[in-house]
Amino acid sequence: MNKVSIGLIAGFAATGAGLFGLNLGLMAPVAALMLHMIFGAQMGWVFGALHQDALTHL
Repeated sequence: MNKVSIGLIAGFAATGAGLFGLNLGLMAPVAALMLHMIFGAQMGWVFGALHQDALTHL
């Protein structure tokens, strides 16, 4: 389990929001999932571009 999963489970549970914030409604975990997908795509794009740039300078 990574740090984000532990943070989501422990953080939301500690504030009384339930597992993954389900007590706040379905929108909270869906929004968290969407933000994680956008962040992952952005990181993949940046590091993919850096990797391609590094390969062309060899």
